[in-house]
Amino acid sequence: MEKLLIIFIGIGYLFPITVIWNCIDYWYLLFPDFNIEFVITFVYQLFLFLSVFIISFFTDFSFSFSIYSGFISQFIILFLISCLSFLNLSTCINYYIILFLISLLAISTSLLDCSLLSLISQYPNYLHKYLQIGIGISCFISISFRILTKFFISNLIILSTQLYFYLTLFTICICLFSFYILKNLPISYNVFNPNSFNDYYFLIDDNINLKKNIDDDSYNYLEQNLDHNSSTFYKIASKFALLTKIWKNCLSILFNFILTTSIYPSVITSINPISPYFSFNNNWYQILLLFIFAFSDTISRFFIKFRFGIKYYNVHYLILYRLGLVISLIFAVKFRFSDIFIFILIAMFGFSNGYMTSIVIICLNEIPGLANNEKKNIGKFTALLLNTGLCIGSFLSFFISLYLF
Repeated sequence: MEKLLIIFIGIGYLFPITVIWNCIDYWYLLFPDFNIEFVITFVYQLFLFLSVFIISFFTDFSFSFSIYSGFISQFIILFLISCLSFLNLSTCINYYIILFLISLLAISTSLLDCSLLSLISQYPNYLHKYLQIGIGISCFISISFRILTKFFISNLIILSTQLYFYLTLFTICICLFSFYILKNLPISYNVFNPNSFNDYYFLIDDNINLKKNIDDDSYNYLEQNLDHNSSTFYKIASKFALLTKIWKNCLSILFNFILTTSIYPSVITSINPISPYFSFNNNWYQILLLFIFAFSDTISRFFIKFRFGIKYYNVHYLILYRLGLVISLIFAVKFRFSDIFIFILIAMFGFSNGYMTSIVIICLNEIPGLANNEKKNIGKFTALLLNTGLCIGSFLSFFISLYLF
């Protein structure tokens, strides 16, 4: 039961922004002179990064507040975006309203970003992969919804997009209800009902862990300059100790997600067909590329249980493989090799994205010697790192597009 619920929650996590990315034909209808997805992606990732940074270091919301408010605000913002086509506004006004709503969508997603990754770390390890599976399925479901609405209402882009948004809103409601059920399961009782006894032993655990994992001079400095009995001492010192153990894996997460948005979705949605056989109307070619990526990404997440020798201490070598795929895809598009070859490279890139980004996150929680309370902080570190990577990658995609197009 809890496995299915976590999958549904994972689906809702990034579902709204994947829906926005998949509306490539709708955006070209509103903005025919340029691909707005570059701007949408960069604005979204920038505001998401800033919001996650603030939440990670300056706030401490409860899981329930963050997840409920995140899903509800996503629902409201997507509904407002769906209403824009009825207002008959000018291109300029539409442009700034969409970017404003996208920034709000990023802020609402940041609440889910920090909370879901921290939440899942409180459950047994065997459940962690199901959140990643849900995230992958969300990409596949969102592009499948777009294909179906576009296929059955092919000549009316605005109407098909409206139906697409309504299906998205219904999906968010299912994800919200799934979290409500998960929260009330027996397995979630200790996660949502911490007591003073557990908090006391978390504090002792942190103190022991600190002395084990940072040098004496650093510990003594923190002890002298902060009240030893205050929560500030343990919060700052424990995060410092945690970083000394996980920094290599943190860099793996950062660089993997830089590679993700350097290509997806902006560069993919800008690729044009090489052969006349694939010269479809209404951006069907770009929709096909997004489907290939999403399908491969989703399939790969079911192979997470097969590690092929990948452990927390060697997972960073995967970056070299993904970097090779990115370079190959750039050259294939630049020198117009063939559509089939581009399809294969995008499928390989999608597969590597789903499998490898999931593995680097899961491996971070498998580092030996982590205290229970440290795993909660790891969720916030992971959210900050992956969003930093996504933000840098979206910025990098703009320069890749200048080289390619």
